[in-house]
Amino acid sequence: MANLEGNDLVKNLIYILFGILVLTAAGGVYGFLDLKGYAETPLSLESKGESKETLFTVHPGEPFDEVMKRLEAADIIQYPFRFKVIARLGQYDKRVRAGEYLLSSDMSPVEILEMMSRGKVYLRRLTVPEGYNLQQIDTLA
Repeated sequence: MANLEGNDLVKNLIYILFGILVLTAAGGVYGFLDLKGYAETPLSLESKGESKETLFTVHPGEPFDEVMKRLEAADIIQYPFRFKVIARLGQYDKRVRAGEYLLSSDMSPVEILEMMSRGKVYLRRLTVPEGYNLQQIDTLA
């Protein structure tokens, strides 16, 4: 009889461990899918706002955490922890380049990170009339 109780205890322990394993796996899958959805969703859909464009400057030597904080302060990203996880997983946090970027709320977090890691900076058009000297060109910019 004592052996039967021991078997029941082992079975119950196996069921409990299996349940914990299933719940952990389900939580991991949910977390992955949630992060993947955030990474691919345009920011305008996430915030349910209108599309807007913002010029954002990454300064030379600026740490990624500072860039991320400024992106949040400028209302470009809403969930900095998720943004940071995506950046770390894709190793974007080590490849962000300095420059001025035109960011749109129609862009997803991955698109923003891709743009900043490839250095696709905002280019300004400047037409210099023929015959202008340096002082006159300086007033154009």
